[in-house]
Amino acid sequence: MKRPTALPARPKTGACFMFFAKQSILPNIPIPIRKGSSGGIGKTNNMDEKVKQYIDEQKSPQKEVISAVRKIFFKTIKNCEEKYGWGVIALCGGKFYLATMKDRVHIGFSIVGLDKKEIEPLEGSGKTMRHIKIPDLKSIDKPRLKKLIKLVDKKAKCIKC
Repeated sequence: MKRPTALPARPKTGACFMFFAKQSILPNIPIPIRKGSSGGIGKTNNMDEKVKQYIDEQKSPQKEVISAVRKIFFKTIKNCEEKYGWGVIALCGGKFYLATMKDRVHIGFSIVGLDKKEIEPLEGSGKTMRHIKIPDLKSIDKPRLKKLIKLVDKKAKCIKC
């Protein structure tokens, strides 16, 4: 097979990039796949330096909430990449975000591809992202959070694709 002379533009990060790598549309051209701080296997001890700095700068209880929610994400979605972007922690190619506010943590969810009924439990008025608010560790409803994470991971679409 003849190798193309001009390579088509490829996305650089996120779920979109993984799509191109899996499709093998460019034969014999190695495509690097950047694994997030979880290493793709649910571990959280090799986090990105910017993510670590962001978490370290937070006050209590936001710092503890962010850490607990990250663990839930990495246990729920095994190949979730994490990076610092938009001034917050972005997860799974931008389908989710973790942001600290003055007295709480917001967990953002992509709503592109979700039904109206599935969007109802989320707060905010964004066209592509909505959130839930978590003021402290006691407020984390693990079963509800895991259910939302699985739903969004399965149904939400990557806008950058």
